[in-house]
Amino acid sequence: MKKFVSVLCGVLLFAVSLLVSCSHNVGGGGSYTESTTTLKTVDENKYKFYQPKDSPDTVFWEDFEGSSINEKNNWDFRSASLTTLSDIRSDLAGKQPQFISWVESLFNGADSQVIRIEDEILDTSYIKYDNLNITEDCYLTFRYFYVAVRESVFRVVLDGEDVVYSVKGSGSSAGFTIRTVSVEIPAGTTSISFEAENTNGYQFDTWPNAAFIDDITLVYDKISEIIVTPRSSQKTYIGCPDKEKIRVQAYAVRADGTMIDKEVSLSSSKGPIDNKGYFTPKISGTFKISGTCDGITGESGEITIAANNSCEGPCTVGGITYRGIQSDNGTSLSSQNKTYSNYNGRFDFDYPRTDKVTADGFVRIKGKFTPSTLSNGELDRVLITVESGGKETVYICDRDFDLRVWLPFGREHKITVNPANINCFSYTEDGKVCEGDTRGWFYMSGVTITATNTNSNSNILTYPSWYCQADSFVVQNFTNEALYGLPQNASAERKFKAIHDYICLNFYYDYDSVIPNNSHRKKQDAVSAIKNKTAVCEGYANLTAAMARYAGIPSGVVVSNRLNHAWNRVWINGTELFCDTTWDDPDDEPYSDYISYKYFLLSDFDGVNKDHEDANQHIDSRHAASGPVHTEELSELLKQGYLF
Repeated sequence: MKKFVSVLCGVLLFAVSLLVSCSHNVGGGGSYTESTTTLKTVDENKYKFYQPKDSPDTVFWEDFEGSSINEKNNWDFRSASLTTLSDIRSDLAGKQPQFISWVESLFNGADSQVIRIEDEILDTSYIKYDNLNITEDCYLTFRYFYVAVRESVFRVVLDGEDVVYSVKGSGSSAGFTIRTVSVEIPAGTTSISFEAENTNGYQFDTWPNAAFIDDITLVYDKISEIIVTPRSSQKTYIGCPDKEKIRVQAYAVRADGTMIDKEVSLSSSKGPIDNKGYFTPKISGTFKISGTCDGITGESGEITIAANNSCEGPCTVGGITYRGIQSDNGTSLSSQNKTYSNYNGRFDFDYPRTDKVTADGFVRIKGKFTPSTLSNGELDRVLITVESGGKETVYICDRDFDLRVWLPFGREHKITVNPANINCFSYTEDGKVCEGDTRGWFYMSGVTITATNTNSNSNILTYPSWYCQADSFVVQNFTNEALYGLPQNASAERKFKAIHDYICLNFYYDYDSVIPNNSHRKKQDAVSAIKNKTAVCEGYANLTAAMARYAGIPSGVVVSNRLNHAWNRVWINGTELFCDTTWDDPDDEPYSDYISYKYFLLSDFDGVNKDHEDANQHIDSRHAASGPVHTEELSELLKQGYLF
C-alpha cells in the first residue's frame, strides 16, 4: 500500500509571526526556570515549506540543472527536454501572460531548468527510472505544473500502479494544476515513471501542451532536521497581550522537507510555551527556543524580549535609525505647567516636557487625558493630528497614551493633542462584541506642540504612520519572516516579491467587513490586519506599505473612487510602480498556496483593467466596476497625506 503525505511547500506561514508593537527596551529583571513543552509537529493547514537538499538521507535529488536529462541520475525519456523560464516566455510571447506567472513558481530563477514532458498527440511521453533498488522505506517528492486539454492527463506510475493524477481536461477547456506531492515507497526494487498522455489528439495553440517537473527527491523515512519557527529575528515584551504573542511551531522533517508525524519537545529559558505553542515572555533578554526529537535538535531565530512596551529610545525603519526627542526648548508642560486643563478635561504629560521640541524623526507622546464632568462622557479618546506644509495625518489613542508620533512632512510640524469622541464599527468574534474600524470622530480644542524634525530623510513614503505601522513589533516580526532566507544584499524587487507573496499566502479577503450596512467592518491598519489574519483592500494595502517601508522600499496607499478599491504605489530603484496584493490573492481562504502576479509591480495600472469583467472572471469577483480605471481618478487615500 502506497501512502500520501502532506508536503510543506513555499514559505513559512502566518501565525508564526503574530508579534508585538513599539520599540524594544531591554531591561528589567526577575527570574524564570527553564521549561519544556511537547508539541505535535504537524499543523498541516497552516505551515508549508519545501527545501529539497542533498544529505546522508537522500537517495537521489534531481533538480535538472545540467546539460542533459540523465546527467546526475539514470533517467530514460521520450519527448522530454530541459527548459528554462526564459524559453517558456519566448515560446508564449504575447499569448498567455498568466501562464508565465503561474509556472514561474517552479523555477529558482530565470535561468534555472526544469523538465518539460511534451503532450504528444495520441501517444505517451515520459521520463522514467527503472529498477531502482531501495534498501529502506523512502518518500518520493516532486513539484509539477500541468496544462490538461480534453482527454489528456499527467500521471505518476510506481511499479505499474497509477499513484498521482493531475487535473484532466474536458471539452475545449483547459485544466491547470500546480502541486507538490509526496508518496511513500517501501523498500525493494521500484520503477518510477512520470507520464503525459494525449488520447484525443486535441492541443492548444496558445497554451503549452506539456507537464513541467522539478526537484524530484527520494529520501529515507527518518528525521533529517528539526525546524523551529519563527526562524527570523523577533521582538516581544513582557506583558504583551495574547494576540501579540509569538507562536512557536516545531517540525520533524525528512531531507526533502516532508513532515514526520512525531512530537517535538520545546525548551524555553525565558517563559512558558502553552500546548498551542504560544510563548509568554517572563524575563527580558535575548535567547532562542530549542526543539528536540529523537536526539536531533533545532533552534528558532533569535528572540529579544523587552521589559515593557515602551516607545522610548531609538527606532530603526528601512535601515534608518531615528532617535526621537533631542531637546525640549519651549514652555514647560510637565514642570511649570504640568496640567493643561479646560472645560473639556485635563491632560497630564510625561513626554514631551514642553510645547516646543526638536526631534530626530519622531516625538514620543506619553500622558493621560481625564475628561471633565461637563463633557458628559462624550470625550472618551484622544485624537492627535500632525500637520506640515498642507499635509496631515492622525493618530487615535486611548485616554492613557504612549506612542511615537512621526514627523514625515518636512522640518516643522504642528502636533495637536485633542480630546475626542471616536465613532467605530463593531463586529462579533467568539461571541463577544469587538470594536472595529473608525467611522468618524469629532474633537475639541487641545494642546499644541511644535516639533522640528532634524532627520535628513524627506521621503514621506518611508516613514511609519498610524495606519502603516512600520515601527511596530507586529509588522517588523511579520516582515522578518517574509524576508527570511533572502541575502542581505537582496534587491528591492526581490524583497518586495517576498512581501507580496507572504501576504497573498497568509491572508484571505474579509467578506464580513463588506456586508451591505458595513456594521461589521474590522480595523484595517497594518497591525490589526496581522492580528485578524484577514482584511479588505484597505488592510491589504496598509500592510503592504508598512512591510515595504520597514524593508526600506518606499510605498504609499492609493485608491480608485470608481472601483471603491485601494492598492499600492511602490518605488523600485527610483521607478514608480503599482501593485495590488488584494487582487493577486484570489483565494477566499487563508493558507492557500496559490499566488497571482497579474497586479505585481505594474508600470500602468490602467492597462490591466481595460477589460474589468475579464479581470473579475479570472482574478477576483468581489469588486464591481464599469470601464477602465483612469490615472486621474487615483488619489492618496483621504487626500493630503492622510493614510500615507
